[in-house]
Amino acid sequence: MVLSETDFGLIWGMRLGLMPVLAAVFLLLRSRFDHSGSRRGSSIVLVLGVSLVGSLAWAGHAAANVGSDLKGNAHLVGDILHLIAAAAWVGALTPLALLLNLSSDNFHPLLKISRIATLRFSTLGIVSVGTILLTGLSNTWVLVGSIHALTSTDYGRLLVVKLILFVLMLGVATFNRFKLTPLVVQDNDISAAWEAVRRLRRNALVEAGVGVLILIIVAILGTMSPVSEDVGNGGT
Repeated sequence: MVLSETDFGLIWGMRLGLMPVLAAVFLLLRSRFDHSGSRRGSSIVLVLGVSLVGSLAWAGHAAANVGSDLKGNAHLVGDILHLIAAAAWVGALTPLALLLNLSSDNFHPLLKISRIATLRFSTLGIVSVGTILLTGLSNTWVLVGSIHALTSTDYGRLLVVKLILFVLMLGVATFNRFKLTPLVVQDNDISAAWEAVRRLRRNALVEAGVGVLILIIVAILGTMSPVSEDVGNGGT
């Protein structure tokens, strides 16, 4: 009944169906090395990955009021964008750290690859963080409803912990972007570039670790009932 007669079950059934398809495309990509096939495969992976992550919004709090009014629909769209941006940022940190670890042997072709990857991740991080900030503020206001609820409810207090961890993660990311990334991509001092690569690798792992803590908190928040301003004023 849950799988076939509820929105929750239908969404999760769709998501479970997407997972093996995504895995199969990855396997096909590993067997092809031509440029055109790789680009097409990467585009398919992107669409499937975005669909897999974004569809999770229909199984969360945002789906409760979808279709009821403009505010409910905007909340769902914001939640979808929030999930995709968070997955892109946190999900790319460990692969970036692994790539930078390969580059730590002072092999110059790998340094060039590290520079390209660092610049691309920097762009991805800026877009992701900006999206997370905007949608996070919007979603928090819709769910919590007031500043008072952040300190007077269990949901609000746990959300504050999540925000503190996000600020910590953002601080490390800002240091990486404005301090280490310019050192990695510059050509004047190769030894300084290598040192920046090592520090960037370590900081990427720190970011990923904090990101995992945030995901754990998000999972707990998903099981709790948020208290909005309307509920606080007499709802049940």
